Amino acid sequence: MHALAKRMMKKPDPLLETKLVGMLAKCGSLGGALSVFDEMRETDLFAWSSIIGAFSRESRWWDVMELFYWMMEDGDVIPDDFLFPKILQACGNHGDVECGRLIRGILIKLGRLKQLRVNNSLLAVYAKRGWLNSAKAFFDEMEVIDVVSWNALIKGHCQAGKIDEAHRLLELMREGLEPDIVTWNMLISSWSQFGKCDFSIKLMKDMENNGLKPDVYTWTSLILGLIHSNRRTLAEELFREMLISGVKPNDVALMSVISAFSSMRKISKKNSMIGGYCKAGYCGIAHDLFKLMQESNVSPNVITWNTMISGYIQNGDEDRAFEYCTRCDLLSILPACANLIAFTKLIEIHCSVLRWNLSSKIPVANSLIDTYAKSGNLKYAEAIFNSMPSTDIITWNIMLNVIELFEGMRELDIRPNRSTFISILSAYGLAKMVDERTHTFTNMVGNFQIAPCLDHYATMVNLYGRSGKLDKAFDVITGMNIEPDVIIWSTLLTACCKHGNTRLAVHACEKLLELEPKNTLFRRFVSQLHGNNYESSQTNGSRRKLIESHGCSWILNQMWF
Repeated sequence: MHALAKRMMKKPDPLLETKLVGMLAKCGSLGGALSVFDEMRETDLFAWSSIIGAFSRESRWWDVMELFYWMMEDGDVIPDDFLFPKILQACGNHGDVECGRLIRGILIKLGRLKQLRVNNSLLAVYAKRGWLNSAKAFFDEMEVIDVVSWNALIKGHCQAGKIDEAHRLLELMREGLEPDIVTWNMLISSWSQFGKCDFSIKLMKDMENNGLKPDVYTWTSLILGLIHSNRRTLAEELFREMLISGVKPNDVALMSVISAFSSMRKISKKNSMIGGYCKAGYCGIAHDLFKLMQESNVSPNVITWNTMISGYIQNGDEDRAFEYCTRCDLLSILPACANLIAFTKLIEIHCSVLRWNLSSKIPVANSLIDTYAKSGNLKYAEAIFNSMPSTDIITWNIMLNVIELFEGMRELDIRPNRSTFISILSAYGLAKMVDERTHTFTNMVGNFQIAPCLDHYATMVNLYGRSGKLDKAFDVITGMNIEPDVIIWSTLLTACCKHGNTRLAVHACEKLLELEPKNTLFRRFVSQLHGNNYESSQTNGSRRKLIESHGCSWILNQMWF
């Protein structure tokens, strides 16, 4: 097209060349657009606007600034009130505040600093780069201020972590202008990021009282903040409220709720969550959670299957409901056979699987492997595993009861996931293989870039605790990148009681009380640990009496925690 246009033009046509620049840029050929622009003998404001706009749309901020300097060197054309904001946007995103100041000087000389669009762009440069004093001074000098002006100033303070000042600016703004949804979302997101989720929820209610409906960004900011603050139950409730309100979740919101789902330990809670999304009409999300449930090595029970089947029927998808029906019966019966008494029945079901030619189905084979392994027949489980034409991550998670298979998994270049490492770390813990477990935990973070979750940390604390290495267990807790929960501190407390470490036991109890201040058992145990009987028992060296006299036996024998 470029070559044809050159042959057809007998003399330069700036209008045609400018349109050609714009066409090439929209087709994704920035190089071609720049080549045409470079060959133009005459470049007017439209031509410069076309080429600068093309690079701005692709976020090529450095190139936008280079084109601006080139434009100034030519000296024939001055940017207008529509082009200056694009150049200022590039200055802000590239972090070149000096360029912004240069443009301000040009604008003063041209007498065009009264244009609101230009002033807002210049204000955004100062605020975005953290020059808040300059931004505030320029803001105060502006003759006309709109919502965009306030948003630029508030955003700068939010990005700098000055959320209290950002909220003060919001209140000042409300004296003359109504904040828009962008204003509220910036503040809600910032307060959530700093763990002030209760105040973020209050801000959302204030926004609703002002007639603005929360959008997907509002909900997602709150949900993410709650999950990072380890308040997963409330995060799930807000996610359901979002669905009920008719707001479609984005990928970030979905990943957040999946993260909360993964941390749930009780299958009843998982079933309740799946059922909630089915009732709300989001069977796709329910299906993703169902798959995640299987991948995390938590076998769905009859209630789970029935919930999925009912959900699809209620939402008019009979084909998917029937698909679950055909898979449900066999896969829900097999776990019931995972005991020695039902071993004969398990063999019968296995024979039926072979007769129906279902042994090549990965979910069926996985369920057979899991059932054989739980009934203590690892040879049968391994035989099925070796005969499978293909495997998935669930297969490996089940077979990691045999630790040696972990190395085989790596040799086949199958990447382990979080659940895989939970399985292998738990296996090492039961075998008290401290060095192997430590090495695997280090590899998980260093080689596979998998961030440890609470379950990973719990297995490490449990390992060191069972081995009597309480200081190392405490070091693991203090080095966690997430807040320890009740299970983490309870695991340490149990180990301290077992090995008679008064100091760490008291510390663990106090942490448990901080997490659950209304728990009378924790409170009673703390007072007993601080008592004289504990120390006198420790002095006498009678560890068993020490444990029993202070109610620790129910920790060790019943594993209440």
